[in-house]
Amino acid sequence: MKQLVVDAGPLISLFYAKDPQHTECIAGFEQLNIAKTLVLAPVSMIFEVYKWLLQRANPYQAQQALEVMVTELYALPSNREHLLELQTFASRLPTCVARWKMHQ
Repeated sequence: MKQLVVDAGPLISLFYAKDPQHTECIAGFEQLNIAKTLVLAPVSMIFEVYKWLLQRANPYQAQQALEVMVTELYALPSNREHLLELQTFASRLPTCVARWKMHQ
C-alpha cells in the first residue's frame, strides 16, 4: 500500500474553503483516496490544523475537520523514540545528506 506523510498546509487548504489552494487540495486528496494511499500525519500536526481552523474559521468547522482527520488519517504518535527513528531513517538518505554537506 502506498503511504504519504502530509504537513499542515495541505490539510488547512483542504478544510478552509477560503484558501487559494482549496480546490486543488480536494482534487489531490480524492486522487489519494482512489489510489488507496494511506495518508499519515503526526498527532501534533493534526492538533496544529485544528487550532488554526479554530482561530481562523469557527469552532464547528474545526471540530468537523478534527473528526475527519481522526477517522481518515493514520495518526503518527509523537515521542522521542519516533523522533530518533526518523533521524536514523533520514541519515540513511544519501541525497539529502550529500546536499546538506555541500551547503556547509
